Amino acid sequence: MMVGVIEIAQVNLHHAAAASAVIASRFTAEKLGALLIQEPWVYKGEAKGLKTEANKVIWDLSSERPRTCIVVRSNIDFFCISEFLTQDLVAVQARDTEGKDFVLASAYFPGETATAPPEAVERLVEHCKRHKLPLVIGCDANAHHTEWGSTDCNARAIVLYRLDSNGEGATLSKIAGLFGVSDGGIIQNLTDRIFKALLKHKDQYLFWPNSDERKKLVSETWGKLPNCVGYVDGTEIPLAEKPSQDPEAYFSRKHQYSVKVQAVCDHSLQIRHLVLGYPGSVHDARIFSNCELSNDADVFFGGA
Repeated sequence: MMVGVIEIAQVNLHHAAAASAVIASRFTAEKLGALLIQEPWVYKGEAKGLKTEANKVIWDLSSERPRTCIVVRSNIDFFCISEFLTQDLVAVQARDTEGKDFVLASAYFPGETATAPPEAVERLVEHCKRHKLPLVIGCDANAHHTEWGSTDCNARAIVLYRLDSNGEGATLSKIAGLFGVSDGGIIQNLTDRIFKALLKHKDQYLFWPNSDERKKLVSETWGKLPNCVGYVDGTEIPLAEKPSQDPEAYFSRKHQYSVKVQAVCDHSLQIRHLVLGYPGSVHDARIFSNCELSNDADVFFGGA
């Protein structure tokens, strides 16, 4: 787009350093006047990879993770409109080559907000109308927002991908960029929702066999392992990072930070009982001796 022969481009960088380098190179090579950027590459609260001798980069310095910024060529007169400087909105008033003032804005519409456009963007529009200033706005409008008719983003796919990822691939910003959603809390909210939905069905799939079923299990395995209701074993779940509290307790014999799991399954491999959450250094024998199967054996095994 062009305003008084100032050429302007808009792009979502998805927090990528490589994409930042590409757009910075194009800014110089194509002699662009301004860039309206969403989800810039950020390190320690600073929008990185965009600054050159020929431009200035504006973002909300008070935000640890700014999701918008504007790049303006150094020879363009402009000033930042501080009233509209937030994590998700940057606005500047500039003057084009014909001496006319106009407003440039870069906006990110978070998926977790109740309305779209956000209230700050609506106030910016009213500000421009009141002062009769042309407004050029580049935004990531978040197509998954219900305001645009979307029923929801693919919550299950996002959570499954997150649970199956590790290292850099598991960062919220990487997952948000891949699925086109905000990383400002929506991924954690989706994860919480999925887990709550799963837990509602826990008792339907995870339950200890009653007396009649225990007798049936014993009879079905009598020839291989007499009087056996189930098979118990322990394992551990590696943690993504070192715990901030009592890290030594979570460091296991496998030389990793983890939490322990004790599981009981029957001969058909159906999980019947779980104990989760002990720190990785705790021995399997201690976990079993403390669990209800050991302490209330008559309740769990009587009449089998």
